[in-house]
Amino acid sequence: MNRCKIKPPIAGHVNLCPSGVSTAAHDQEVLMSTVKHEILHALGFSAGLYAFFRDDNGQPRTKRNQYNKPVSLNKERGFYDWDESTIRSVVRENWWTKNGPVPHRLQMMITPRVRAEAVRHFGCSELEGVELENQGGDGTALTHWEKRLLENEAMTGTHTQNPAYSRITFALMEDSGWYQANYDIAEPLSWGQGLGCDFAKRSCGDWMQLRKSRGLTPAPFCETVKHDGVESRATTTCTDMRDSLALCNLVPYNQPLQADYLNYVHLNGIDDKEVDRYGGSVELADFCAYNQEFEWKSAMGGASGRRDSRCEIETNTPTDDSNAALETYGNRSRCFGHSGKWTQRKCGRMRTFAQYGAGCYEYICLDGRLYLDVLNGTDVYPCYHAGQRIAIRRVLNGWLHEGTVVCPACSELCQPNPGFAGCDPETTPPRPVGDPVLPEPCSAPSRYISLILLLSAIVLNAPFSSLFQCS
Repeated sequence: MNRCKIKPPIAGHVNLCPSGVSTAAHDQEVLMSTVKHEILHALGFSAGLYAFFRDDNGQPRTKRNQYNKPVSLNKERGFYDWDESTIRSVVRENWWTKNGPVPHRLQMMITPRVRAEAVRHFGCSELEGVELENQGGDGTALTHWEKRLLENEAMTGTHTQNPAYSRITFALMEDSGWYQANYDIAEPLSWGQGLGCDFAKRSCGDWMQLRKSRGLTPAPFCETVKHDGVESRATTTCTDMRDSLALCNLVPYNQPLQADYLNYVHLNGIDDKEVDRYGGSVELADFCAYNQEFEWKSAMGGASGRRDSRCEIETNTPTDDSNAALETYGNRSRCFGHSGKWTQRKCGRMRTFAQYGAGCYEYICLDGRLYLDVLNGTDVYPCYHAGQRIAIRRVLNGWLHEGTVVCPACSELCQPNPGFAGCDPETTPPRPVGDPVLPEPCSAPSRYISLILLLSAIVLNAPFSSLFQCS
């Protein structure tokens, strides 16, 4: 097709502020994804370009006037209005909130390939298309996918974790009429995949209520308060892909949220009168809380002291004196849940760590089983079924560390490949799996032993009379 006839975008401008660009390894994924994100805006994913999209025959999707321009210019927003063959306004009349249903207006990209990919991804044949972001103001609203619906898709309005350029974004670019997409290089997107119309067409509050009524967790959303404005209540968990530790980003706001976003009826430990102030910290996700990667800095500060929660980054491994849950980070590590609290014991003293609800550990796929490897141990622990508990007892830095790691399903981490035929059927372990009970260590640290020996030497070499003085 003659590119001069279909008139694709020919130039774009992205300004990267040098002072805001980090060269730290932890930031490379975000930096590269951000650059690609902005380039895609220039190539077509922009409210200012939708009215210029063309169909497969090269014809404008939006009606043109005698000057070959879209008919309606939206002077308030500064771009041409598009026809409903591209974006349609949809009202969900019974949008669930804690105070009852309300009408909820959406703008949906309904071009053919986008709709087909949405139906395929969510498993919802009646879905009209894909929601565009309805929050954030100019530059965010309508120019990104809805964050609630496609959380870590790279073309949502804010980066949070593990950005993926999915088939849905590829479909939009191809539906512009300017490009042919290579779907073979699209990145997998697990958020919302196969969750059906209940997920794709309802509020997150509705989805969570439905899940709980069936005895299920509210995943992929969550309802564990991160902090209540006074103290931290955070407990680590795993992301859905088990590639990182995460915290539920449910936090209090200064004022009650607007009616559309009242997603919670009751929250453990929070006065019911205060629940209307609680929502996810990512506002673009309709204030729906979900498990999110996090980062912290050591007391040393600076880039060298930075750690985040991604299991694959080896430098995230805690130092021995702060590794309460015996974690190991690296390219062979994934996130495993914990059961109960981790403790450290020595000489009658005990430390308890309630915040570790999950940890990063190495694993092996071998002979039809998933195996857990703790601190590069000589022995590994077989997982026979999802939910199996493995008691871990190790002495590190003079402290006895005790905790319980929970096995995921083998298929979550182990996929068939030339060296692994696949996961065997789940079964009961033939014997208990885990470490034997260990005695609590109680020995003086080496520096104290050295001091005792030194004092002994001084005493033994001193004249007896010098040890005492008569008054």
